[in-house]
Amino acid sequence: MKHNKKRTVSIIFFTVIVAALLTLSVLNIKYTNDVTKNSLIQNCVLRTLCSILVIGVCIFYGIKQSINPLKCNWTRSLLWCLPCLLVVLANFPYSALMSESATIDRADLLWLFIADCLLIGIYEEFLFRGLFQNIFDDFFKTSANGKILAIVATSATFALWHLFNLFSGASAGATLLQVGYSFLIGIMLSSVIVKTKNIWICVLLHFIFDIGGLLIPTLGHGNFQDIYFWIATIVCGTLCAIHIIIFLIRLSKNKDDA
Repeated sequence: MKHNKKRTVSIIFFTVIVAALLTLSVLNIKYTNDVTKNSLIQNCVLRTLCSILVIGVCIFYGIKQSINPLKCNWTRSLLWCLPCLLVVLANFPYSALMSESATIDRADLLWLFIADCLLIGIYEEFLFRGLFQNIFDDFFKTSANGKILAIVATSATFALWHLFNLFSGASAGATLLQVGYSFLIGIMLSSVIVKTKNIWICVLLHFIFDIGGLLIPTLGHGNFQDIYFWIATIVCGTLCAIHIIIFLIRLSKNKDDA
């Protein structure tokens, strides 16, 4: 009886959230005449509902191993993730802002922009590292190197997900570039969840990466990917790649305690 009641409540919950998402998508509600602010509000509302839906699905299917942040060893996990943290921090436009080759025009919307980036991190990490990675883990569990296959499959799915940006007006070249680096970032984040069992560290890394990468395109103008940006990206990316490759080699040999 309790199982049936739980199932009924879950179905009602999912139905309400999906109906709300469809309604908002169709109505395209205008919250303000400020175009940038309106876009950010729309994104926040939709991504809040998507986050609730995806987390609900994870809980419904018993994917709980990393949802409670209080059950994770944060200090040890963050120390292991330092090379990953360098990668996401390198995505910030430090030199471009200092040289004024890029500027922030809408500092008044910074709080809303940060909220949007956080919601992107929550929604996409629970969808890919929470739901999809567990699905691929189950699918490849009888295969040799099943964990690594699950990491690659999850990262490929995450990368291909960004092809939908074509429908929002992004150019083919920019989208393909995003697909490429999203696959690499996906490998990093999927490795992090395997090692730390803490999805909130994935959310944190994703959140910081998006703040750096989307800050100027969303709230400002100018060229933020200057020579210093690419030097930092290459150096930090190489260090992180070595770190992740070593982890994956150890994982394939079953010598890692992750």
